[in-house]
Amino acid sequence: MRAILLERGLTFPKGRRKFEIGLASLLDDTDIDLSKRISALLADMREEWKEMDRRIAELDREFADRAKSNEATRRLLTIPGIG
Repeated sequence: MRAILLERGLTFPKGRRKFEIGLASLLDDTDIDLSKRISALLADMREEWKEMDRRIAELDREFADRAKSNEATRRLLTIPGIG
């Protein structure tokens, strides 16, 4: 997404969160000169990004739950650098 926007002269500060905020304001701003097709593409990509974040969070919760229910994993988590 950054590359698509950079090709159109739009840059954003480093960092994922700053990009998310900038992208949201960009898509909400009607004064920015982006074609409807590019705006739709970016909005679709942003939705896919949100869905992936949701799935990753779900998997993280599943892994944490499994780790809590397994004695060997609980012992491993007490080791500095692993847990």
